[in-house]
Amino acid sequence: MIGSDVPGVRDAITHGSDGYIIPNKNPEALANAVQNFIAGEIDWLRLSQNAKNRHHEKFSAKRMAQKFSEVYHSLVAL
Repeated sequence: MIGSDVPGVRDAITHGSDGYIIPNKNPEALANAVQNFIAGEIDWLRLSQNAKNRHHEKFSAKRMAQKFSEVYHSLVAL
């Protein structure tokens, strides 16, 4: 996964572990990252597996429901 350094993307990608974050509004950095993926200079299989594992842990339906419940209960307790 390649993403720009903007809010939201920083939450979804851990640079170097499950993807690459490039400077926002930098087409040269994007082109270089894509070329590195295509050339095989980046271990995309490892990144893909790490991304799958991380996103399952952090963003699965069960995890999101749990977080939503925590927020809800914290608001009700006010």
